[in-house]
Amino acid sequence: MKQIFSRPQVIAFLSVWLAIFLICSVLSAIAYSVIESIPLTTTPIITTAPHGNNGTTALTTTTAPVTTDPPVPVNPDDPYGKLTYSSANSKYVIYVDAGHGWSDPGVVVNEYGEVCNDSTHDHSTDAMEKDINLAITKKLKKALEAMGYKVKETRPSDQESDCPVALSEYGMFNVQRRAYYLNDQNPDYCISIHCNSLDGDASTSGTRIYHYKTKTESKAFSSQVINYLMDCMGLKATQHENNFAITRDCTMPAILIEAGFMTSPTDLKNLQDPNWQDQFACAIAQGMDAYIHAGN
Repeated sequence: MKQIFSRPQVIAFLSVWLAIFLICSVLSAIAYSVIESIPLTTTPIITTAPHGNNGTTALTTTTAPVTTDPPVPVNPDDPYGKLTYSSANSKYVIYVDAGHGWSDPGVVVNEYGEVCNDSTHDHSTDAMEKDINLAITKKLKKALEAMGYKVKETRPSDQESDCPVALSEYGMFNVQRRAYYLNDQNPDYCISIHCNSLDGDASTSGTRIYHYKTKTESKAFSSQVINYLMDCMGLKATQHENNFAITRDCTMPAILIEAGFMTSPTDLKNLQDPNWQDQFACAIAQGMDAYIHAGN
């Protein structure tokens, strides 16, 4: 038979294929090492497939994406999230008192902070103290309850049908009657919320907390609340003595908080801001909690 390839040709042919094989092996090794260095983004999950012909259970392996979404963070600016709950607080009953109300609007100012209590004036766009007081006490109730306290209200709404105490003969809520009612209920503490005003003076501002001059517990109580209002909100808060009926006649420690001056444009803006009200209520609650747990 005639020879098709010479010996040198066969050797050359085999040498070429051997070289190709070696090159492919090297490239495969490099590719594999690169793939191994990439972090896994899937997790194998073993699942059970239907029974095979031999009656045994066949196992199959699939992959599912690894969840890498970060958890939803708690809003760091949420003041209620910073409150500490304690079941031990449930033994304390606290009354929150929204000053004025019903037919008594308290201070009424227009958008410029000018007092306008004239009954003939259209007050539809004006700010009424009774509304601000009620909004803050509702949030204060929420904050105190979040800490475990039992909270009750002298004015749960602005409907006279919800009034838990007697009104004066003129249909206006009498502050002294409020104090007598609180004494009958005998809570552990009372916080009365009001707003201040100084007609014709837009420069005076800030929070003022009042206590009756001879009641040392009320004074210590107000001091702690002031500390937290200043620390948590940076407010200009000051302590004052007074002769208000609700602080004078209440037998329990009681303070009256003038949240701000409605005649100050800056204060008025804050007083009507729901977020500011939340922070204000939570700071008061923290101050009260600190006072109670300080052993007083």
